[in-house]
Amino acid sequence: MGDKNFFNIQKQLLTLYLCIAVGGIGMGVVIPLIPLTLRDQGISTTTIGLIATTMSVSGALFAVPIGKLVDKFGSKVVLLTGLAIYGVCMLIFPFAKTIISYYIIRAIEGIGWAAIWVGTETIINLLSSPEDRIRNLGLYGVFTGLGIGVGPLLGMTGVERFGNYFPFIISFVISLLAMLMVLFFVENIKASYKKEKQVDSYLILGLIQLPLLAAFLYGVTETTVTSFLSLYLRELGLNSVETGTIITIFVLGGIAVPPLVGFFVKGLNKFIILLAAGLSLTACTLAFPWFKTSLLLNGGTLILGGSAGLLYVTALSIIGDRVDRSHMGTGNALFTSLYGIGSIVGPITGGVSYQYFGPRFIFYQIAAMAAVGLILILIIRLTSLIYRKVLDEKEAIGKGRES
Repeated sequence: MGDKNFFNIQKQLLTLYLCIAVGGIGMGVVIPLIPLTLRDQGISTTTIGLIATTMSVSGALFAVPIGKLVDKFGSKVVLLTGLAIYGVCMLIFPFAKTIISYYIIRAIEGIGWAAIWVGTETIINLLSSPEDRIRNLGLYGVFTGLGIGVGPLLGMTGVERFGNYFPFIISFVISLLAMLMVLFFVENIKASYKKEKQVDSYLILGLIQLPLLAAFLYGVTETTVTSFLSLYLRELGLNSVETGTIITIFVLGGIAVPPLVGFFVKGLNKFIILLAAGLSLTACTLAFPWFKTSLLLNGGTLILGGSAGLLYVTALSIIGDRVDRSHMGTGNALFTSLYGIGSIVGPITGGVSYQYFGPRFIFYQIAAMAAVGLILILIIRLTSLIYRKVLDEKEAIGKGRES
């Protein structure tokens, strides 16, 4: 019976990994086409940036309501809805002609992707045991990265042969394929039960704040680096091939390091892993502006990507460990929301830092935020431990009086 249950869980996880890889391809094929399509309409680069940000804003705003729907109706329904919303948005995007229509489509697309992320990550958290969560979430990141990485090449190849509409049609078809995979192979996991013992709300808040801070830091780091690293490397005089290689290494670090950590440090305290990732991120971003050789730049981006990726999966794993199963959707939604806020803050503060203080300050601003985040994480952790100790002492005194 146990082997059968294990096989069923692994089948569902594999289906989700394949689904998110397929969905990643669907997203990737249109990534380079969306700004080009907008530019062909005569839209300014500033407006293109604002339209792109609309997706993150809507995702951050609607993530929590979506999480509550996951808790009420189950992850499968929400995941299917998200895939459908995204597919339809991609199908109609190339036919939009006004700026307001682009804003609306991208806003709705953000809701679709929030549903996809929250639904998928909730299922993985519910299916995973505490000791396997970092590994499973890391593999989820690997398949996501592979899909998004392959997508742009397929999309641009399709444009050359079949025209600008082709990648958007492919994205729609791929979304339908992912929906069929979820529909037939993934169960609608819905955990609804009441805990026997009510956990103190202050202690819950302290435990949840750790992954939420990490989600924000990850969002800031990822979007700042992807937005400005190529410009920074151009300032250093690197050519296109060298720049592309370094950016690829950043992505590979983010998708390869987390599952490796999950495999090799299984059972290690996740707070220690989270703290190590934060320290590594802070140190790397402080040192990165001093890297000038190819070896140091490649090594630095590998550590930078790996540290950020490890923050993401460890924080998400802690949510799976700490949040009641009946509220797992809401917990994952809060994570997605904070990631979305970080994704908005990162490019804005990065752009200001780059323009007014110089290119190297895009890394210093990440280091500053990471350092503040580490201090807050330590304060929250220590406060929670002290509060837990006080509760234990009160409970011991109460038992002593009863005896």
